[in-house]
Amino acid sequence: MRYEMTVTDVKERTLPDMNPEFFGKVLQKETATEEEFREGVRTRLLERLQGEHQARAEYDAVESITGLSTLEVPETLVRRQERAMIKEDEERARRARNMTLEQFLEASSLSREEYEKNIRSQAETIVRRSLVLDKVAEEMHVTVEKEDFEQEMAALASAYQIDAERLVKSLFKDEARMVEMANKIKYRKTVAAIMKAVQVSDKTAAHEEDVQGEHPEGGDDA
Repeated sequence: MRYEMTVTDVKERTLPDMNPEFFGKVLQKETATEEEFREGVRTRLLERLQGEHQARAEYDAVESITGLSTLEVPETLVRRQERAMIKEDEERARRARNMTLEQFLEASSLSREEYEKNIRSQAETIVRRSLVLDKVAEEMHVTVEKEDFEQEMAALASAYQIDAERLVKSLFKDEARMVEMANKIKYRKTVAAIMKAVQVSDKTAAHEEDVQGEHPEGGDDA
């Protein structure tokens, strides 16, 4: 295969000046010196990495518990989840690509049969995980209290810069959204309770130490 190209322009990357204006633009806060700027960037990178590792540890913990559980997954719940996921995909295809789901599948070279098979598998996994976490929440006495709703709504009001009282009134009129919020809060609290009860092992660090020939006496647990 041969390509013919015409170079119409050549640009050189110019690094910005390391000054307070640039620091403030990046960190979104007043920063006077380069040292403060570098420390701010370092802090953000660490927070992001810690968040990613925490999310991965939580996912692994939930998957491990789900994998060890034995239960019958009700077909009605799986079908309900399938319908919800298909509807969401239809909305996403319409908003992002202005396509029907069928058009999107065709453009993605994915048959309807393959798509429905994938959806089925995902729906079963989601329902199974949900049922297991409901049981874990029951066993660990996890409940959703009024204070949890208030904190959630305060966070949402701050994020969207709207009046908290107005948000509360609108949400209390929508039962479906209230149930959805309660489920999200319960999920987070259940996962938090699980993370307090499990031991997280840093396998990557342990593997690197073995490669280097170091064999610490204690575990490398966090």
